[in-house]
Parts: sequence; C-alpha cells; structure tokens
Amino acid sequence: MTVCETLPLCPDTVVDDLPVLTEPVEVGPFREGVVFVRVLESGSVDVDVGVSPIGYEDWAGAWAVRESHHELDGPGMYEIPLENFGNWLRLRLIPAGEPATVLAWFVGKG
Repeated sequence: MTVCETLPLCPDTVVDDLPVLTEPVEVGPFREGVVFVRVLESGSVDVDVGVSPIGYEDWAGAWAVRESHHELDGPGMYEIPLENFGNWLRLRLIPAGEPATVLAWFVGKG
C-alpha cells in the first residue's frame, strides 16, 4: 500500500530583502515527493531545494542543492517533483524582485 503524507515547510512567509531558509523536515520514509509552493502576491521568488543526510547545520556546510532556482513569478501554485532524495529536506527562498508571501508543503509518497 502506498502511503502519502503532507508536511508543511513554511507558513505565510514574506520573502523580501534576504533569502529565507525553511526549517528542515525529515523525508527519509518517502521514495518520491512533490514540493508545492504557493505565491500569494504578485512578487517573485526563486526556490532552491536542499537535501541533507543530517538535517542540521548551516546551508553551505551540510546541504546539497537538489533542484535550483525554480523561478516563481507572480501568484499561483507551483510544483517541484523530487525522486531519490536525502533524509532531510528544506527550501531556500530567494527574493527575485518585488516582495512575495509564500507558503510551501512537501507531499511524500512511500
């Protein structure tokens, strides 16, 4: 039987001047998944998906960028499919123009 679970990555998060890192979530039990990112306003944001075997420490020291610079321009729901990822996952939200309010989730299947 396939198990599906939704894990929140960030609540209403404003991305304006500096990159924002979401909290790490453990995704080891899943074989595949989708990161959903919803942009609520007309701003723009770039998204990097990071994976890690340990789930802590700083972005540069312990995280590998799996999917980089998904450009999300304007309001809407966006998806980033993933396969064969590490045990921990987090996002780096990078401002790419006007400030944006963002929500994100990981939906895993295992």
